[in-house]
Amino acid sequence: NLIKGISNCNIVFIATPDETHYKILRKIAILDKRIFCEKPISRKLKDLKIINNFKKNKLYISDISNFYPNINLKKKNLFLRTKFESRKKNYSSKRYDLLYRFAFHDLGYIYKKLGPIKFKKIKIIESKKNLRFFLINNKIRFEFCYKTNSKKKNYSLNGKSFYTNQDILKKMISNFINKKIDYKTNISKTKFVSKLIDRVKKAVQNSAN
Repeated sequence: NLIKGISNCNIVFIATPDETHYKILRKIAILDKRIFCEKPISRKLKDLKIINNFKKNKLYISDISNFYPNINLKKKNLFLRTKFESRKKNYSSKRYDLLYRFAFHDLGYIYKKLGPIKFKKIKIIESKKNLRFFLINNKIRFEFCYKTNSKKKNYSLNGKSFYTNQDILKKMISNFINKKIDYKTNISKTKFVSKLIDRVKKAVQNSAN
């Protein structure tokens, strides 16, 4: 019994596969616990309503983008991530997984820098094997390029690396445990990113490639 197992805990960490996050949150929403949940809450936008079931300052969604090095934005910006996946995969379908694995963090960084910016245009360039798309606002453009067939590992914005010697995961968890976090901003960012990913996902579904 999940609830019985955590009844004596003050803090609950949910670090299970993505598809289980929402199911667990539904079960433990009745408990008065501080909860740290890995992103995303769910891949279904309608499931975001579960946030309303938690008391103020009780639910925190993983957000390492808040601890990335500060990099200035330009009128045209490029988020680039390249890596090599050891398991050989024959991707015949579209790479929605990269939206939740990679884009979630980058969109979170955009929110950190610009707040709830509105994008009028989404353009999908590539969606099989690799994922590449544009988000375009009247004043600023972002390009996202995610390649998982490259032996060179890279994660950068405008040519500047997001890699750091700091253990940002440890710092994020430490801040959560010690209540040094902004719950309100975290929830607002989670909603912004989730809704934007849903828009991009629909654009990928409608793309020809």
